[in-house]
Amino acid sequence: MFSLLTSFACVGLTAALTSVSNVSVATATPSLSVSSVDALPTQVALPPKQIWCPSEIFCAGQLLQTVNIAQLYPDDKTFVDKPTNKPAPEVLADFQNISSSTTYGEVVQFVENDFKGEGLELEALELANFKSDPAFLNNVSAPIVKAFAKTVHGFWTQLIRGTNASTLCTGGSTGCESSLIPLNHTFVVPGGRFREQYYWDSFWIVEGLIESELHDIVNATIQNFMDELDAFGFIPNGGRIYCKSKPLSIR
Repeated sequence: MFSLLTSFACVGLTAALTSVSNVSVATATPSLSVSSVDALPTQVALPPKQIWCPSEIFCAGQLLQTVNIAQLYPDDKTFVDKPTNKPAPEVLADFQNISSSTTYGEVVQFVENDFKGEGLELEALELANFKSDPAFLNNVSAPIVKAFAKTVHGFWTQLIRGTNASTLCTGGSTGCESSLIPLNHTFVVPGGRFREQYYWDSFWIVEGLIESELHDIVNATIQNFMDELDAFGFIPNGGRIYCKSKPLSIR
């Protein structure tokens, strides 16, 4: 019981605050607080390149810094979760065309023309083996607590995701580019802005999944971790290339 409630504190609360009845992808629209013809302020020196995050679009560099300075979205994570809608060389060429004396409006136009909606590479999945009354509920006698626990248990159905193979970017000189680290198996997301699998969250998620008798999702979570160990030698902190900065491993 404690494991499930702790899992809810880390996961389900975010979902509850963002309407668990709706798991459709919503794309944010750029919004400016200044005139579109105003020039961006002078940029500071670029940070050093990060070996673990080599993308010229989604990692430290002039393009990302320019978009962040323009402050197109309330949440900076929005932009870096948007896959491009054309090959990376074309996106970089388009950026170079506006990178001198850039205005806010030019940045908005660039992002709208060259990027798709955030989170489109993921899809909500049906939780096939979900039990509405798992055994742990039999150990809860207080009616209010039992009703709360059952509600918490129900949030799993809103947090199950899979990689949408039909929208994945292939990269290279011909495909689009994305910050997503694709996973081969089903996984649980924290909810809200956190639309991908996370390492530390998954510990508490697994604790809750076991209480809820969703052992197939527990197995899928571990399989995803093993795949990442094979691919990177460690488990990234999150399911995006910009989250590969914390090399943690299973012992």
